[in-house]
Amino acid sequence: MTSFSYNLTLEETEVITVKAALELMIERCDKNIAKGEKAPNWARKDAAESVLSRLHDNATQISGNNFW
Repeated sequence: MTSFSYNLTLEETEVITVKAALELMIERCDKNIAKGEKAPNWARKDAAESVLSRLHDNATQISGNNFW
């Protein structure tokens, strides 16, 4: 199987949108799993949770202040 690695740069509003979409996907997968529809919902949920957990890993502030 061929594998790929991606580097993706997102703006703040795009991250907010992706986060909401991933959370919705996880919720939908949970509902489908509860109905007994295991595949492909387990894999999709796992992938969505994985991306969500790394969403802010490489965040870089590019404007504003950083006086915190």
